[in-house]
Amino acid sequence: MSPPKNHDIPKGFIAGGVSAGIKSGRKLDLGMILCERPALTVALTTTNRFPAAPIKVSRERLRHAFSIRGIVANSGNANAMTGEQGHADALAMASAAEQATGSPAGSFLVASTGIIGRSLPVDKITAASPNLAGILSADGWDDFARAIMTTDTRPKLASRSLRLKGFGTFGVFGVAKGVGMIEPNMATMLAFILTDYPLSVGRAKSMLIKATDASFHCLTVDAQRSTNDMVSLMSSATGESKARRPAGADEKFLAALTGVCRDLARDMAADGEGASKLITIRVAGTNKDIQARKIAKAVANSPLVKTAIFAENPNWGRIIQAIGQSDVQFAAENVTVKLQGTTLVRRGEQASVNLAALQSAMRAPEIIIDITAGGGKGTAEVWTCDLTPGYIKINAEYN
Repeated sequence: MSPPKNHDIPKGFIAGGVSAGIKSGRKLDLGMILCERPALTVALTTTNRFPAAPIKVSRERLRHAFSIRGIVANSGNANAMTGEQGHADALAMASAAEQATGSPAGSFLVASTGIIGRSLPVDKITAASPNLAGILSADGWDDFARAIMTTDTRPKLASRSLRLKGFGTFGVFGVAKGVGMIEPNMATMLAFILTDYPLSVGRAKSMLIKATDASFHCLTVDAQRSTNDMVSLMSSATGESKARRPAGADEKFLAALTGVCRDLARDMAADGEGASKLITIRVAGTNKDIQARKIAKAVANSPLVKTAIFAENPNWGRIIQAIGQSDVQFAAENVTVKLQGTTLVRRGEQASVNLAALQSAMRAPEIIIDITAGGGKGTAEVWTCDLTPGYIKINAEYN
């Protein structure tokens, strides 16, 4: 298999995925990322008060940020709400990856995704680990991406290249999964970001927080926060480069990192469970950015708005209702709402609209809602998807 199309993988990383038998039908369900040397690694994890066993294990290991060699992840079973046995199984899963790759004990993070409350079939995972380790390669990213999918319909990968004169060329590459149980806070679904740009622990954590806040925190499918969410950043560089860092280098890296995270977040929204449309909500004119995000999230999480968009119905009253319940203070007479570029509400009053033309525009795969709430400098952009019968079917039958 060739490397992911149009993606340059940062130096030092290999990956792969196999079928361990966790899922039926010999679907890929066990993936591994390996760095050729200990990688500086930081992560953000779920704020759900029922964190899964793999989250607890990974949190402990992340205290040793420079000693991580890889990540092993499975789909089909969340290993959440599984008690002491689940914790032991997460440790065994990591240990199997370490032994199979010849890595030191404690050097692998572990991640799981799937059904909550079922025991992890750890024997299948340990049995499959040597074979998985043996096929890891620079070309294995598509298989890894597929191995962590649950209800996703396609793998999600994104990359950026960063060229800094006199300093080097660096890559930022990300792979993620997640299309349901999604509205993160301090973390997101499963997302693994890799780079060969040199970082310190402090700078890496700060940049990951900023990139996550500008991307995954702007994503919602169903306003549900998972027990297993994690986004990690690994750097294969062996520490701070001794070469003089060019002016603005970190800012350019942060822009590349944020771009990768935003691409993944938008892709997850577009592939939301049962979704037929990506919805982008842009808000401006509030006093602060956080107020703009609250308005955008109120619209994004409204089942009335989401079902109207599924029906390609320009029911602007639903948008106004959602804006009004956001708990953000604003003057109604200052609000303007546009749908697909067509003004529906101007300064708090209904505008004249060519409904036939607007309904035609709503057949597009991406729907854009623009909201102006006043004259302030606060802005936000949030991504979600429509609510369809497919979402109900997927979640009613998920077991």
